[in-house]
Order: sequence, then structure tokens, then C-alpha cells
Amino acid sequence: MIRPRYGVCAMAAALLALAWAAEVAAIPGALLLGGWILAIVLSVVDIGWALRLLPVTFERELAPRLALGRDHSVWVTLHNPGARRLRVHYHEQLAIRAASARVTGLPRQLKVPARHSTRFAYGLRPSTRGLLGLDACALYVSGPLGLWEVRHLLHAPQRSRVSPDVTALVSTAGQAFSSPPIHSPKAAGAPADLVLWIDTGAAMASTRHGERLLDHAIDAAVALACNAMAQGGRVALHLAGDPRRGYIPPGRGDRHFQALYQLLEDPPLSLQPTDWAASAANLLEHAGRRTVVVLITRLPAEGDLGALRALVAVAQTHRLIVADVMEQTLLAPARAAVRSNRCAHDYCLATQAIAQRERLGVTLRAAGAEAMHVPGVGLPEMLVARYAQPGSGARLRPRRSGEES
Repeated sequence: MIRPRYGVCAMAAALLALAWAAEVAAIPGALLLGGWILAIVLSVVDIGWALRLLPVTFERELAPRLALGRDHSVWVTLHNPGARRLRVHYHEQLAIRAASARVTGLPRQLKVPARHSTRFAYGLRPSTRGLLGLDACALYVSGPLGLWEVRHLLHAPQRSRVSPDVTALVSTAGQAFSSPPIHSPKAAGAPADLVLWIDTGAAMASTRHGERLLDHAIDAAVALACNAMAQGGRVALHLAGDPRRGYIPPGRGDRHFQALYQLLEDPPLSLQPTDWAASAANLLEHAGRRTVVVLITRLPAEGDLGALRALVAVAQTHRLIVADVMEQTLLAPARAAVRSNRCAHDYCLATQAIAQRERLGVTLRAAGAEAMHVPGVGLPEMLVARYAQPGSGARLRPRRSGEES
């Protein structure tokens, strides 16, 4: 692709002035023809030179992991091995949707000296999780006369994984990861183990209008793990979508946190509905006696007795906190003003669905669990606050056989 520069505009203006002078002052037409021939020759020379002037070495420094919602710098180095200075117009091409990231500082006009290198940085702010790719970079190289510039497309595909911002989640938890434990083992005893029970089934992993409930669950799990480890507790991870591979025994320390984070970064997903009976049985098999289980899920319909029995079985032996993640697409119609028949229809459907899940939460609270219905955006803060409180469902939990009253 070839496009003109300002020099072409100046040359075109000179030719128009020469044509006007030929009409008014009766200048010979041969002079005008010579001007056009000269313009064509200069353009051919400039384009041909621009095709030859190309940095042979191109380097891009993209971090393999990027934090979601934070600004990152991508460094680019252009090497000019030739004997002439290059005037370059640099631009990037994203290999993904433009809505996945925001690029600042591009395009960039550069001058690369002969036999030298130029290094610069531009900003990249990811807005969605998963893989972010940079494909080819476009270099518009100007000729020595500055009339035209030729595009050179350099293919340098790179991929980076966009994950939650751990720093922001740690601050959300209210505790630095390296802070000393709050609970003293001699004074109050070691804190109970925490089991993060994350639902990775179809209801959580699917995307509805750009919102994936599993993303909110991952943020809350990371924040809760930071909070528990900062207090000296041990954290385990159990994924409901894959009970065979998705369990990490309880532990603490930076290495254990990295193992949790690596699994939460790209958890194994399931396209099938969650098998609550198998997941609960696997959790009860691994969990110890002094355990706080935090389940992050989208509660099923009120009539799902299999899921209710599985959760009640866990609540009878452990402190169970059930965080029901509410979709924004469900909360918005229920909170919006009713101004049309369509709004009234959406309002009725949303309130009916919310009421069914809240009735299931009432049943769980009666069985000894602590059920909370939280929007996905505020899930980390509210779940950390609930975990810090003493178990409110202990007095409702039925006694097991052999326990003293």
C-alpha cells in the first residue's frame, strides 16, 4: 500500500499553479508537460527508494502475563542497518477484537538514524480476560524526497494471557500477602482451613452479554485466599466442574498461592451442568474437620433437590458459605423503572428468577448454611467481609450423633 505525504500536495499545488499560468500568461504547453514528467519521475524515484528502505530487524517486548484493567508498556525496537536515515510511521494490528484492549501512544512518527536503533514504548490496557494477541506491525516508510510512503507489514505474532490484577485483589482483601498472621496459635488457636469451592459448570462458564460469572468467582477466590493466608490460615481449592483434577490440598505460603493462582487463571471448564452430588462427596472426602467451605456458584432452580441435598450434607459437617453470584442482566430489569410493556415483561421474569434463588437460599440457611446473594461486581469485598465474621449458621446446624448439647 502506497499513500501520499505532504510533499505530494506541494507538488500538486505547483503543477496547478503552472497550469493556471499557462492559461493566463500563455506559457508554452511544453513547460507544463515537462512539469508533469518531472513530477512522475520524482514520484517513481521516491516510491522505489521507499520500497528498499526497510528496517531488517524488528523486536517487540510483550509480557507473557498482563493484569486485567491495568496499563502496561509494550517496548518496540527498530534497527536501521542502512546508510540513510529512515522516516517511519509505526502502527500495530491487534490479532483480537478491538474491544479486548485499549492502545495508547500509537501511531508513532519516528526517525531512525543510519546504522542505529530506535526504542520506544506504547500503552496497552487489557479489558477482557484470556489470550491477547498482537499480530503484525505496519511500518510506513517515507522516501528520501518525502513525497510518498510505502507500507511494510512485518508479521510478529505474540500472545499474552490476561489475568486478574492480584495487587488490586490483595488490597480488596484488606491484607497484604506478606503481613504477619492476625491470629496467634497460642492465644486463639490456628484458624480453620479454608476450602474454596468454585463452580466451573456451564452456568458459570458461559458468557451472557459480555459477563462471565466465573470471572467474578475467580476474583473473589483470589482475594479470599490472600485474606486467609495473611491471617495464617491454610487454603484449599476444589473445582465443582472437574472433581477428579480440580482439587489442591490445603497449604500456605507463596508457592502454594502461586499454585492456586495458576489453576484459577485457566480452570478446567465443563459444558455440562454441575454434578453436585459427586462434587460434594469429593469435597467431604478431602476436607478436614476444622474447615470453612466457601462455595461460589450460581444457585440452580428452586426445584433442584439433588443440589440442595448435596449442599445440606456439606453444611451439616462444615461451616458452609454459599455465595450466589447474581447476573447484572438479571438485576438491571428488576431495578429499572417500568415504562413499557417490554419493561414490565422483563421485570416479571427477573423478579421471578431472583425469588426462586432467594427461596433456595432460605432453605439453605435453615439447614445451617450461610447463603448470600451478591452481584458479581461487589463479590470480592462482600465475601471477604462475610468470611471474617463468625459463623452465623452454627446455631441452626443440626447436631450430629455423638455431640454433646
